[in-house]
Amino acid sequence: MKTTFRVLTATFLLVGLSLPVFADGGGSNPFTIGPKVSLAVPIPLRIGVEAKWQNMIGGSFDYGILPSLTFNDVSIKGNNWNLAARFYPFMESFFVGVGFGKQSLKGSKVDTISGQSVTATADYTQTILIPHIGWRRVFAGGFFFGTELGVQLPISKAFTITTDRADVEAAFPTESNNLKNQANAEADKYGDIPLPWVG
Repeated sequence: MKTTFRVLTATFLLVGLSLPVFADGGGSNPFTIGPKVSLAVPIPLRIGVEAKWQNMIGGSFDYGILPSLTFNDVSIKGNNWNLAARFYPFMESFFVGVGFGKQSLKGSKVDTISGQSVTATADYTQTILIPHIGWRRVFAGGFFFGTELGVQLPISKAFTITTDRADVEAAFPTESNNLKNQANAEADKYGDIPLPWVG
């Protein structure tokens, strides 16, 4: 699983299809919109919609999925969504942009307390801001290719830590708290720091 994660995070390609929704009399397409798929960091798989107007202003909506990964016996999975606005200052391929969205992370760890199997789960919900720069090239026929580089900044968060065995937690509070802290530590490490945003 860790090898798969490294392969995904080393892949920085963004591919998609840009479909013209109308054209002027000269045959140019002042507005295009279409679906896209990207392999990226920190959420390895994203799907969404990309739009561009007059080769000057762009926008997108993305939904990303982080499959279950294991670090120090803690399983982490998550998802996020973001809306992004982009400006093409040279009216060509280069852009500057900013995204805003939400990210959910779940870290879980299974352990045995007094012979009973107990799962502790840490649930994080974050608001994220994503300043970024990048490059988009639209080819004949509508396919586009591009890259983007930025940083994902957590600007607020809320979290809960629970176990699936309230009876064991009540009987063994110290052991249960230790288990919860272990589940929380890895999720917090992943979710509470600025992360590179590469697509």
